[in-house]
Amino acid sequence: PEDTGSYTVLIRNPFGEVRSFTQLTVEEFFCRTPELEMFNTSCRPVFVQPLRDTTITEG
Repeated sequence: PEDTGSYTVLIRNPFGEVRSFTQLTVEEFFCRTPELEMFNTSCRPVFVQPLRDTTITEG
């Protein structure tokens, strides 16, 4: 949760620059297994959507 916030990336080279903004919300998730619940243990990260390749056209 402490990583929640607004993020900005700035890309700059001799031909110019571009900036992008995003808002990120981080939610805490606890394991819900009987063995771990008694310890209130955080789970390892899980991708909720599969990763996919992305091709971007330059320009």
